[in-house]
Amino acid sequence: MKNQSKYLFNLSLTARLFLPILFVCLTVFVAFAQSQTTEGVWKLVGYTFKDGSRSGESLLAGTTSKMFDKVTFTGKQGDITISHNRTDVQTKKQLAECTYRVVWSDPPDVLIAGEKASMNYKLEVLSSFNKWKPQQQSVYLNQGLNGVYFATADGTKYFTSEMNTSLVSQKLIEKGTKGSTRTIQVVLGEGFIATYTYEWMAEGNVKTVTSQGAGWHFTGYTFKDGSRSGESYLAGTTSKMFDKVTFTGKQGDITISHNRTDVQTKKQLAECTYRVVWSDPPDVLIAGEKASMNYKLEVLSSFNKWKPQQQSVYLNQGLNGVYFATADGTKYFTSEMNTSLVSQKLIEKGTKGSTRTIQVMLGEGFVATYNYEWRD
Repeated sequence: MKNQSKYLFNLSLTARLFLPILFVCLTVFVAFAQSQTTEGVWKLVGYTFKDGSRSGESLLAGTTSKMFDKVTFTGKQGDITISHNRTDVQTKKQLAECTYRVVWSDPPDVLIAGEKASMNYKLEVLSSFNKWKPQQQSVYLNQGLNGVYFATADGTKYFTSEMNTSLVSQKLIEKGTKGSTRTIQVVLGEGFIATYTYEWMAEGNVKTVTSQGAGWHFTGYTFKDGSRSGESYLAGTTSKMFDKVTFTGKQGDITISHNRTDVQTKKQLAECTYRVVWSDPPDVLIAGEKASMNYKLEVLSSFNKWKPQQQSVYLNQGLNGVYFATADGTKYFTSEMNTSLVSQKLIEKGTKGSTRTIQVMLGEGFVATYNYEWRD
């Protein structure tokens, strides 16, 4: 009986000690689970293609001569070649012609409210006669009164010249209501239009609605904290300096500060505080395509001409890796910017179970790492 009482006492004590820990663990688990969900997302539900092919006769402006126009295309979703040829009906002589190719990546399967969306776009002129150019093209989201265009880093939203870059929505994606729809139209010129239809899904979980086909699937996120402080000698002197590196923020939005003072006088020698805001790379990296993400660097304060430490976004693919770069090819960042970054090479296939990482090097030893695994 005495041993039984002692056992019950120990059990009761263990319960009293364990219950608070259990409560904390459950709280953390619930908080984490909630952080993975969103109030809703725009989910891709359909794709349609408007064929602009046509042919016919009409009068040549200002004359009584007839011309014959023929518009044709070849290709498939994401890669189309369009040709417009004009000839004189009577003489059969060619009057004008333009053939161009457009290669674009599908917009994201999921549009997140409060974020921008991006896609890749390439326009290539294959042939031209009599100074004809490709018809005007654009990418358009039917949001708000006037809609939202996808634009290049310099703000260009209508395209008629050769280009190969990433396009980013000029405004943030807005929330919807259950069952409401949105479309992104890739207007390819000559009457050809690729339309992506989205539907608002309330209380959606981003991870559950993304593509689950073959590709590199996101499996986890880690963050290396570069915070540090300590004394060292000022180069070429016997004076000591004190460096302190700190940060505030969260995944996708971090402010980093590096401050240097003289140990003896406490006088500030140099300082730089900068903020980096970035979008997570895609949940699934598709082989044969490029990946993109948004990146913003803002200098909040600087003393003694200090600048942010060099930053970059890096995929460990191939011997030398693959960097994400701006439209002009910049892959290392120390100056203010706000643009989309695109992988400089196509994503390669993997083998089942193999892994990849995308590292966002934020400077000062801070690194955000996104882990991926290949799944068939």
